[in-house]
Amino acid sequence: MNICRYRANTEPNVRAKRPVSSVQNGVNSYMDASSLPEGGRWSCRRKLEIVQRIIAGEPIEDVSMHIGVPISQLEDWRDKALAGMEAALKTPVESLVDHQLKVAQRRISALSMENELLYERCRLIDRPFPQGRSRK
Repeated sequence: MNICRYRANTEPNVRAKRPVSSVQNGVNSYMDASSLPEGGRWSCRRKLEIVQRIIAGEPIEDVSMHIGVPISQLEDWRDKALAGMEAALKTPVESLVDHQLKVAQRRISALSMENELLYERCRLIDRPFPQGRSRK
């Protein structure tokens, strides 16, 4: 199950509140778990905020109680987020020097081919390249 496709627990009796990470007018605003519409969904951004709270050390039981989501679901979100971070860190990052080297090699290859074509063209018309600098 994709971490971004969870339907929220929208029981009408749940009125717990959770802090939103953004600060508005200098005061933290609160959103309650029942603010989601019936059959509503948790956005990826909200799930990420919740997982960040758990990873930062906030007890998972408190987070579960505040937002009205079962602990097992929060653990699933956390595990998927950690797996995604691990996968992102495993991919090799091409260094700037390697990228510049590949660009330079492609340019050298293109110029070499162009030179070969010009030499062949001059050979076909029996006019060698002039020696020295051109006069302008």
